[in-house]
Amino acid sequence: MAACSASDGVNKFGFPTKVDDVTSGGSISGLAASRRHVGFIYAVSDVATVNVVRVLNLEGQVVGNITISNAINVDWEDAAVGNCVFNTSTTCLYIMDAGDSTIPPANIIYIVQEPAAITGMQSVTTDMMIDFNGWNNGDCCTETLFVDSDANMYFFSREPRGVNIGLYKLINNDGTWGTQRETVVTLPSTNTGPDGADLSPSGEELLVLFHDTVYHFHVANNDVKAALTDAASLLPSVPDPSGTSIAWATDTCGYYTSTEEDIPVLRFSDRVAADVSRAARFNFGKVVGQINSPSHGDVTGIAFSKDHPGYIYAINSGTTGQTFITVFQTSNGYVVSVILLFSATNTDWQDIAVGPRTSGGQNYIYILDGGEANGGPARTIIMVPEPDNIRVSQVIDVSADNIFVYNMPVGVSHALAVTSSGRIFITNYQDTYEETVTMYQLVNTDPQTLLPVEIGSFPHQSSQSGPESLDVAPDNSFILVKNSDGVLLFPVKDNDFPTAITNVNVTRLPYVAETNGFSVAIAPDSNSYYTFSNDQPPKLKRYDAISACAKSSSPPPGYVPRNRLRYRVPPRPRYPILYKSRGETRQPARYV
Repeated sequence: MAACSASDGVNKFGFPTKVDDVTSGGSISGLAASRRHVGFIYAVSDVATVNVVRVLNLEGQVVGNITISNAINVDWEDAAVGNCVFNTSTTCLYIMDAGDSTIPPANIIYIVQEPAAITGMQSVTTDMMIDFNGWNNGDCCTETLFVDSDANMYFFSREPRGVNIGLYKLINNDGTWGTQRETVVTLPSTNTGPDGADLSPSGEELLVLFHDTVYHFHVANNDVKAALTDAASLLPSVPDPSGTSIAWATDTCGYYTSTEEDIPVLRFSDRVAADVSRAARFNFGKVVGQINSPSHGDVTGIAFSKDHPGYIYAINSGTTGQTFITVFQTSNGYVVSVILLFSATNTDWQDIAVGPRTSGGQNYIYILDGGEANGGPARTIIMVPEPDNIRVSQVIDVSADNIFVYNMPVGVSHALAVTSSGRIFITNYQDTYEETVTMYQLVNTDPQTLLPVEIGSFPHQSSQSGPESLDVAPDNSFILVKNSDGVLLFPVKDNDFPTAITNVNVTRLPYVAETNGFSVAIAPDSNSYYTFSNDQPPKLKRYDAISACAKSSSPPPGYVPRNRLRYRVPPRPRYPILYKSRGETRQPARYV
């Protein structure tokens, strides 16, 4: 295969696929592809006292061990291959020992020339050791290292949620090695990181790995600092709470990742053989509006109104016990009204959906009270008819006939969807990566009881607990499953939901991970979907179908042509601030 270059574009990368388990040597904390021996990968471990570098072939098999006899493994966290700092005409293996198993970290880089033979057992000594300081003031730590063609060494600081990450360059001042902070960048993540980084052999492309995201930067003229000021691209990745290593293939026609488990998983994303059947289908979201919501606590669920296109219902968790629904405009995110529910309890509301009870019937708002806060899960579904006018704040007294309980043995659920024919779906909630997520259909067994019937399952592919939300396209053509760090799309054919949910060819949609993003809602025309982030300020985002995948040429909900006047929302939407208790004569609500 011919070598690839940055001009081949990031849109050619395929979804990472499993190469194999690395069955010997234990966990992997860093990867680096050999430059001298094409087809082999160095792997290091952060297991203390293990000063051995494993050599993997491209099938993930351990074919060699290199013991670095005079090196100490305090907390080896990454490896890189590049021109040697002491002789740029040869290539070296660099090992970063700066993990947080000790405070302060060791802050040592071990440098070894790539050996003439790479397979089998051998022992070498370091050609150079760099003991550096002056960057972390004795605090945490880094899990990254990459080297440019001039043998400049760089690393990133680890920061919660990827906020204010420092890029550091090692500087030699008359034999004393220190660091220089080049720039500060924020790369959104639900995790602390970065957990790995690698610069391509040409020096033109930089990969930055988090548990939930792979960022890609184009680097011009060897200027890494300038590259980080440009917008990053997100590459296909598999969110994994143990994913800590990334390395370019030697020909840059893909990249490898591995996990930090006892038996690590080696994956490869092929740059030139992407599976077009798993194309993104939707673009990256753009902010519709920053929400000035009257609600208290996080928004845990959103759903499109079926009777009033262009409006979204939102609910909050049970931290305050308030039983209201907030109504947003989809065009700008403005709050237009609040619907207060009497005779309903909010133990821990987690998701909301809209649909009929039966095909063609009246549309209802469905609320899932399935979270574990405040003594939950209540395992309750609350239903209220869609109001005739949702631009006016109002009170709805929920009939006892519209409150249903379900008995799901696994307990907690955060995800609810209702189809156009009135089928109700929920999923269980998983804390562990690749544990089974099961989808259930809730079926009436008596007037106030719903029976969960299992219809299918799939592995939980997220670095966070979840799923957090669920929605079915109005035309039943696909299902979206929302986690904090990603959105999964399951295609549905002929209303066969059991087959769809067990489909191994699930598509991971473009998504910038949000720590407090719990909600997803598909627009009525199925050509876009929305998410809500509780980060400050709260944001409503819209993701549009790419042109080849759009259902029709109709514009997204809330679109207003440029030659038409836009509706002006008052600067301060009106919210009811006073309601009388049940049983009393209700006075009109006062608005401000």
